[in-house]
Formats: sequence, structure tokens, C-alpha cells
Amino acid sequence: MAVHVVLLDAALADIDDITAWYRTIGSRQVPRFLAALEQTLDSIERYPESGAVGRHGLRRRHLRAFPHSVWYVYVGDEVMVLAVLHDRRGDEVLNSRTATK
Repeated sequence: MAVHVVLLDAALADIDDITAWYRTIGSRQVPRFLAALEQTLDSIERYPESGAVGRHGLRRRHLRAFPHSVWYVYVGDEVMVLAVLHDRRGDEVLNSRTATK
């Protein structure tokens, strides 16, 4: 079964924030981060149930070589990426984003 990965606006904003921060510390970090993110998203697409179920019932996959994780839900044939967050900020941000649900 083909799985469709959708990045929600909040996740896209997270990616923009992360890449902007990496630009401040070195131009080589941005392409490395984006490659790691792409690899993780490809892996999620192939194996959507492989992410550990964490807080708020969301699945989580760590990016290789970066302190960030992709937070997503998998329902039917769709993966919805809710957030891409630094591992130290995950709980704080997820709490604020899921408080309204």
C-alpha cells in the first residue's frame, strides 16, 4: 500500500526555522540537515509504523546526525507530519500545539 506523506504548515514553518538557524552557524549544515530530513521522511513513507509512539499519541522518528525529530500521525494511507523539532523543545512545543485539541 502506498503511503502519502503530508507536511502540515506548522512542520514547514519548523523546517524554515531550523534551516535559518543552521545558516547562522555554517552554510554546510543546511544541505546536510535537509538531506537527513529527506532520508527520514522517505523512511517514514516506506515504514510508517516504525516510529515510536510518544507523547500525545504521535509517532516520532529521529533525524540521523541531528538533534531533531519528525513528529507525525499515521492513519490509513496517509502520514501527516505535525512537527519537526529539536529534541529538547519537542515536549514544550507539542504541548502548546495539542492543547487546543
